[in-house]
Amino acid sequence: MTAGHAASLPGDLAAVLNAAWQLLEAAAGDIAAPLRTPVVIGLADNVPDGRVMVLRECHPSTAQLIFHTDLRSSKAKNLQRDSRVAIVGYDATRALQLRLQGRAHFQTDEAAIDAAWRATSPTARRNYATHLPPGARLESAGDGQPESIDDATARRNFARMIVDIAHIDWLNLAATGHSRAVFDASAGGWTGTWRVP
Repeated sequence: MTAGHAASLPGDLAAVLNAAWQLLEAAAGDIAAPLRTPVVIGLADNVPDGRVMVLRECHPSTAQLIFHTDLRSSKAKNLQRDSRVAIVGYDATRALQLRLQGRAHFQTDEAAIDAAWRATSPTARRNYATHLPPGARLESAGDGQPESIDDATARRNFARMIVDIAHIDWLNLAATGHSRAVFDASAGGWTGTWRVP
């Protein structure tokens, strides 16, 4: 690695992995962070199906990312059939792309779901109160939200999607040369390798 490459990337694989988790953890708490809204891609009848989602929590110790979604959505139904997901985020300021792979599941701990629901803003809660599921056809333009929301109904539609991350691909773009590192999780921890960008 040349001096130019070293300036754009942490010096060793452990530092790169740590930096990836730190950036994701920071993004979960900062609405302005570029990695706060990655593209999450699942499969719908074996066809890639992606959308931008808001990263709500990041837990490096368990290698988990948490997103909120509507249980009635096609996304949720597709992930219940095939839990494989890919996640892509890009930070233009750092010229950094993170690609992650893992498996999604929906939290079943009602106390944790209730706590997350209570922390959700009234405006956000309205998104879970629609009479029809996300993606349903409307007769005219609109958001499908009722005049007033039934909090209990909206709460039933609310879900915390947990993604267990098993693969991280860090690509740092720089005028002095790009750098890339790839990490895979196993029972013994993370294994990293340098890759050609």
